[in-house]
Amino acid sequence: MNPLFASVISAVAYTKRTCPKCRKTQMVSPRDKKKTVICKSCGSEIPPPPDQKRF
Repeated sequence: MNPLFASVISAVAYTKRTCPKCRKTQMVSPRDKKKTVICKSCGSEIPPPPDQKRF
């Protein structure tokens, strides 16, 4: 697969979250979008972002 195409797909499909403790960012897969994940750097929990509803 073309590396450029792969990076575009991963950027669209994955979401970026910031750890509240160490402030590092990591990519979270779409299946874990609404789950709390563990930070890969410090091990603390990163909660899912609040639902954003548009009117």
